[in-house]
Formats: sequence, C-alpha cells, structure tokens
Amino acid sequence: MKTDSHSLRLLAIVLVLVLTSAKGPVKAQSLRSLNGSAAVPGATLSLREPQPKSNHLVIAESIRYAAPVALGSGDCSRWENACTLQTALQLATPGEEIWVQQGVHKPTPDAARDATFQLESGVALYGGFAGTETARDQRNVVANVTVLSGDIDGNDLTGPTSVVTTTAHIRGANSYHVVTGSSVDSSAVLDGFVITAGQANGEVPNNNGGGMLNHYSGPTLENITFSGNLAIHDGGGMANYNCSGLTLTKVTFSGNQAGFDGGGLYSNACRLMRVMRTTFIDNIADNDGGGMKNYASDPLITDAVFIHNAASYGGGLFNGFNELGNPVLMNVVFSGNQASEGGGMMGYYHSSPTLTNVIFSGNRSTLGGGGMRNWNHNSPILTNVTFAGNSTGTEGSAIYNGDDSNPLLQNVIAWNNESGNPGPAIFNDATYEPCNPAIRFSLVQGCNPGEVWNSVCGANNGNNLPDADPLFVAPQPAGNAPTTAGNYRLQMASPAV
Repeated sequence: MKTDSHSLRLLAIVLVLVLTSAKGPVKAQSLRSLNGSAAVPGATLSLREPQPKSNHLVIAESIRYAAPVALGSGDCSRWENACTLQTALQLATPGEEIWVQQGVHKPTPDAARDATFQLESGVALYGGFAGTETARDQRNVVANVTVLSGDIDGNDLTGPTSVVTTTAHIRGANSYHVVTGSSVDSSAVLDGFVITAGQANGEVPNNNGGGMLNHYSGPTLENITFSGNLAIHDGGGMANYNCSGLTLTKVTFSGNQAGFDGGGLYSNACRLMRVMRTTFIDNIADNDGGGMKNYASDPLITDAVFIHNAASYGGGLFNGFNELGNPVLMNVVFSGNQASEGGGMMGYYHSSPTLTNVIFSGNRSTLGGGGMRNWNHNSPILTNVTFAGNSTGTEGSAIYNGDDSNPLLQNVIAWNNESGNPGPAIFNDATYEPCNPAIRFSLVQGCNPGEVWNSVCGANNGNNLPDADPLFVAPQPAGNAPTTAGNYRLQMASPAV
C-alpha cells in the first residue's frame, strides 16, 4: 500500500471506527442486564480517550528560517534569507524555533554517510511551511510536504514528493541515520516532517535506527511520517536506547524494515514513553515486532493502529523482558498482520501488558496464536478485547499461551477464528509449565458450549456467556487472513448486547 501521511491518518481513524464494536467488544452493563450480575469492576467502556493537545514546552525567543537551499544572505533571519536546515541547527540556541520550508532537506550535500540532523534540547523544528508564513499556525503539513531524506547520492526510487515508500527502492549508499536525537530532553521538538531513505547498514551503532536514532533521550515528535527506512539490526524507522519521556503523537511508520527487531519502531530500556494516535503499516522485521518491539520498556500506547506488518514473532507488536514495568495499550487495532508466532502480538518473558478496548482481526500466524501469543511467564490483562477472523496453522486461533502464561480475560469476545488443529479459541500449552487463564464476563468460542464450561480454556471466573454467534455486522472468514476487511460492530440482536 502506498499513500501519503494524511491518507494514512485518515485510514487509521476509519479502521478504529469500523473495526471496533460501537459498544465495546462486550460492555459490562450489557452483561449485567443478561445475567443480573455486577459489571466488571474498573472496566473501561469508552471507545476513545480525549485526544491530547499539543503542549510543547519550548517558548520561542526567536525564529530561524530554513530552506532546501540557502537564499539571499543565508543568515536564517527571514524567509528571503533562509539558511539550510543543517546551518540553522548549528546556530540555534535553546528557546529558538526553526521554521522549515517544504521540499527535500538532506543532512549533507556530499557523500558523508554519518552526517545527520542532530536535535538540540530547547530547540523546536517545525515543517510544513510554504515559505511566506508569519505565524506558525499558518503552516500546512499536508499540503507543504517537508522531507528529511537520507538519499544523499540522489538515486533512490521515489514518488513525486521525493519520499521512498519501501526499502526495496533504496539505491546506493544513504545516510546511516537521517535524524539523531541523542542526549536531548522533551524540549527538543520535531513536528511536521517526513523522514525517509535512512540506511543503517554499517557497523555499530550505524546498524540501528535508519530513520532516527536516540540514545539517552526523550524528544517530542508530532505529525511525523517514517517511510522507507532500513536498519540491518534494530529499528528500521526509529531506534531508542535508554530513553525517558519520549513522546510520539500522530506519527506514521510505513514501509520500514529491520534485519532483526522493530521494523517500524524499536525501544530498549525506555521509560515514561508515550505513543499516541500512531499508525504502523507495511513494516517488516526479520525477527521480532514487525511494527514495533519493546524490550524492557513500558510505553503507553493509545489510539494506535497496527496493519499489514510482518515478522517472525509478533507481526504487529512484540513485548519482552519487562520485569520493571509493562506496556499499556488503550484503543488499539491489530489487523492484517502476520508472523510465524503471534500474528497480531506476542509477549515473551515476564512481559504482561494491559490491554483495554483493543481488537485483533484478520491476523495470521503459522505456528500458534493467530491473534496473540504469550510465552514464558507472560500474563496480560485483557478488558474489552475482541478477537475475530484470525487464523493459525496450528493451535490457538485467537490466543496461544505457553510456559506459565496466565492472562486475565474480562469482557472479551473471541469468535470466528480458525486453527489448523481444531479446538477452542484459546490454547494452553502444558509442555513446560501449565497455563491457567482466568476468564470472566466473556464469550469465547469453544469454552462454554451449552453452558458447560470447557476446562481446557482455563478457569471459569464467572458470568461467561454460552457459546453463541455474537453477530458482528460484517465478519470476514478467518481463511481470508491476513486482511483488514470486516466490520466488527455488534448487531442489536447480539447475545452480547
């Protein structure tokens, strides 16, 4: 799929509205009316959280103006004397803003692959300007595409805006990292850019973070697209190490690739990280997390979409080694992703995220866990989560649990998923240590036929609905996975309403 950042944001909104049940996957008050019991304590019923407003901490003391090529005197003082972006970054001091004119900006005019746009604390970069504006709110980031490109030798295959849409179109030798945000705090702002054609294929550290590389930092990014960036190790689009306070809002990761982990986004030992209103589409990782991998990191992920991503483990998202904290996901869609294990999402080794208002639809795995796979002491908490139209070649069409993984399911629907080895939508592998999920207030296919609980699913913690078609508006056959098609709102006649 090839499209611009504006279209991707619209697609994300449409998918959240279409794929998620209008009443939540199973509403607590609906279950109360069915069985006369109290609702699940603390259940979150709102479909979407209020959207955060931009609140950048930088108060501009002065403005520097940048253009693809220097104009006039090139002293950065006004549009007609705009300097290059690299010059503006070298001159800027804390408290200043840099307004960047539409067009293509490269870290270097020569073949120096280690050249990069280095962010600075206290300096805010804003793209989307035509080059005549007198106020920041006059810019238009959609109409005035502002590209930060690693195509320093100028031979990549691009579209009309000079954006690389897939790493297969990279030619020659590009910048190792288009942008670097190391050793900066949240006052380093990057807003309104497309970052493309990074090629991190060198020795350490030039094998991570093709689009952007961050060490010991927490910059603020908004209205950013990472497109067609490559890393032979981790973080094709973006790689973060030992970060704190990193904030991503309205960011799209599209067509990025990693030779190991985190095709779109990779984070290692990151705390207080927020990922909001973000789209992961068509990203690939050879190992973990086609869209995103969190290693020993605990991001808050809200209003996000993972579609058409691919990896060996965790097609959309992979979480692992999170003993010090666990990711939190709210209002998230996983659709059309694929992997060997964990088509939509995989958790490994003490990674127990909390998921609220999440849908897994049309995801595919070959070796277990069409929607989700939990392995090695991975016990997520799922509230208001729907699994539909997912498929796997073995067991666990919706969820596969193994090696002492014991998730809690409450207000969950798992229906119309498909596995190569027939069985309930949940599979618990007892090869190493037994698994015993706790399930309540849920409708899970194969777990309560005729109101007789099937203990292979886990523990019946009460108020589970008997097996019955939940009557989605327009479900897709699980055999169609991977696919993003389908409408998983509930009809009014649904037994879960």
